[in-house]
Amino acid sequence: MSREDVPTYEYQLSPFSFTKFILVEPVVMDTNFLTGGNKMAKKMVRGTINAVNGFLLPLKLLVPQNIIAKTPFLTTNEDIRINISLQHISGKLLDIGCGSNRLLRKYLEAGGKGEGVDVFDWGQNDVILVEELSTLPFEDNSYDTVSIIACLNYFVNRDRVLKEAHRVLKEDGKLVLTMVSPQIMRVWNIYKFWDRGVNHIGKMEGEALGFSRKEMRTLLEEARFVISYIKSFSWSLNSLYVAEKLREN
Repeated sequence: MSREDVPTYEYQLSPFSFTKFILVEPVVMDTNFLTGGNKMAKKMVRGTINAVNGFLLPLKLLVPQNIIAKTPFLTTNEDIRINISLQHISGKLLDIGCGSNRLLRKYLEAGGKGEGVDVFDWGQNDVILVEELSTLPFEDNSYDTVSIIACLNYFVNRDRVLKEAHRVLKEDGKLVLTMVSPQIMRVWNIYKFWDRGVNHIGKMEGEALGFSRKEMRTLLEEARFVISYIKSFSWSLNSLYVAEKLREN
């Protein structure tokens, strides 16, 4: 795909549009106990749940995510990222920096196939552990989709990781990422004092708080990707990027 062939679509999320919340932040849960299995009732219940989650997002950000996870009908930040990313994943998936591997598990449950890879042992036996994410033990052109969800800013060698993602992707493959802006993470670091995992971001050499859209575009272009789609979500606090391999003319 050449640079000229691919348009970039910008989608700005209005915090007051319930319709967009329903489309952008789907909740996947069993609502049969509320609807008796009626499809129309189930759709209405899920729509209501999605709208409530969207409206309550600012309050949800002030509450520890483990509490949100235990609260019926509420979705965590991770849930939102996973559900949005899954809408753009197809074929054989490689999830780089997979953490607890929840994204891949949900994809497998839906009939997909793939692997999750990380450098840290999160206590999950279905994660492929490697020494470096920039030297993966996979063949060239072997995956339809590569995902890097909410973690590119952690990688000190992110340029090499992106080039490795390019190597393992098929020629018509796509890269799916989510990323917040550094301004958002700077505020998050101040107020999310109880979240140890967040508080250290940007404090280790080579890490970044996040990346602006301009910075993301530059990083991806240097790794020979071209952005084909961008979508804001979570009141425009986060962004989804879909990129395709840039073919040499």
